[in-house]
Amino acid sequence: VLARVPGTRSTESVNMTKFFNAKSHWTDFHEHRDRCEWRLRSLDPTKDYFSYKYYKNTADWEKYEQSGRNSWCGGGRYDESRPTASRVAMHRHEMPTAQYQVCEVPVQGQYRRAEDERWSFVRLGPLRGYGDYDWHSFWHYDLVPEMTEAIEEAGDSVWVTGYFAGAVDATTFEPLNYPPIHHHHFHVLATPFDTFINHNIMFQMHGDATRPDDAGGFDTWLNYFPKDYAFPVAHPLQLDADLNDVRPKHSPQLDFYLDVAIRWTTVKPTKPAALLNFGAPFPMLQSGPMTHWTEHAVNYVPPDVESVFWYTGRLYNSGRLLHVIAHSHSHWFDDYYVFSGTPSDLGLNTGAFQVDYNSVLPWIPADHGLTNDDVRLHVLYHAKKNNVPLRCVVRGELASSADAESAEDQDPEHDPTAADTFDRFPGWHCFDDWTFQKGDPFTLVAFDKPMCPGCEKVRGPMGGQYGIPQHSIFRGVYVNDDNPDDVQHFFTYGHQLGGDQVTAAVPRSHSFDKPPEEDDLLGSPDLVLAFQAGLFSNTALTGFKQYRDAIHTLSSNIPAFHKLRRNLILDRFCEM
Repeated sequence: VLARVPGTRSTESVNMTKFFNAKSHWTDFHEHRDRCEWRLRSLDPTKDYFSYKYYKNTADWEKYEQSGRNSWCGGGRYDESRPTASRVAMHRHEMPTAQYQVCEVPVQGQYRRAEDERWSFVRLGPLRGYGDYDWHSFWHYDLVPEMTEAIEEAGDSVWVTGYFAGAVDATTFEPLNYPPIHHHHFHVLATPFDTFINHNIMFQMHGDATRPDDAGGFDTWLNYFPKDYAFPVAHPLQLDADLNDVRPKHSPQLDFYLDVAIRWTTVKPTKPAALLNFGAPFPMLQSGPMTHWTEHAVNYVPPDVESVFWYTGRLYNSGRLLHVIAHSHSHWFDDYYVFSGTPSDLGLNTGAFQVDYNSVLPWIPADHGLTNDDVRLHVLYHAKKNNVPLRCVVRGELASSADAESAEDQDPEHDPTAADTFDRFPGWHCFDDWTFQKGDPFTLVAFDKPMCPGCEKVRGPMGGQYGIPQHSIFRGVYVNDDNPDDVQHFFTYGHQLGGDQVTAAVPRSHSFDKPPEEDDLLGSPDLVLAFQAGLFSNTALTGFKQYRDAIHTLSSNIPAFHKLRRNLILDRFCEM
């Protein structure tokens, strides 16, 4: 249906999308990987900041998560004053029978753009899966030391021209689909070493990374930029990944590797590009299981009725969108709409269309005698009335698997969905090359559907009724036509309110990539992101003191952010 909707995307952006995941790239990639002369990289977990943790199932993962999971909270400077549990969790590793292998291969052939361009390969494993949704959790700082050395020598960015990431079979080294291996998340970002929080992702993949077989399959795992484009990297690369073996409990041992490959050069492209990320605000006031979902731009939805969730924010940078990479959980995700405007422009946050922003809960159409389709019409009507452009529509995709176990054998806590369907890469349609200016508003409206019979058994922390975690994340490759060098990867955590209702300001004591005095938008209410958590767009908060100060500033300026919530966040975030 979306393909029939008229669009005016430029030839440049259409060609970017076609080239980025072209099937023809696999031959070139395999030819370079086959030339690898693998060597071992020795690891000292007190110096190399690498850790691997294995959890036998989700219950085990939840049990130990609070004492320091690898992802998100692991990205800080080693500090003797930290609690012992956190320090050990960050710097131990549990891969005694596996190896850390690396190699570098000079780029040759038709895609070569510079003499020093090379592929850097990293191979971790073999890992061993036994089913029961076990967890293989990685955190690693300085993924490619040779790249870090090049950055230091040049005193400037290097440029990523292609990349691959994912689980591969231990014998064939071909990608492992979902099932059996679920990529809960795989994030790579460039970040200074002393950064406490930085989520400005450069490239990523999740459980929905694979396209349906008839639409390209694994092609989305391998990304090549056209020769004029590349991503900047100004700091060492950080890896943050969780993989799951989703086969039934007591399955035969499955050996596999986690492979990462990055093609890069020191030669600057004519069109620097970067990744923009929009994410939902997330609830922090929780207790009991599933507290790990508070960290990753998750909102909760009910399992058995339709729901609508929206968030808004401001663009941190200026640019033009060329390609989209979305992420959601398609078993209960229907679609979402991305607009250039505010919720009030779309008829939201007014009248009956108001949400409990204290808990970051969705809006339930049935409570008002409506359906999701009614809300779609309401939003689109107001967008037309107020001249608010609809930029992109993203829809969920599922695929069947003959290997799936029966629905009766499924544990709803692990995957409370029909057992014969699995997430696939979301479909998307953009209506033009979205050109935006720094500070422009955006609003994302997501429509979620009931999951399955029996899903009411799934309960979560929000009053026991919203147990299903959902992402409504929008990502895209963009360039800046007016100032080509002014591109950077950024993650904007939206909020559910119109900006005029948020009064918090950014303290000038914070450490940002750009000094506050040089950024006239810092302090703007609309740049307060995920106000429950105190995170800010494109922010690198250095140290826990600055994070704590942000929480106190927000709590004193936002009435809804009461003292209890503030103290719980301070006490529990990352167990610091």
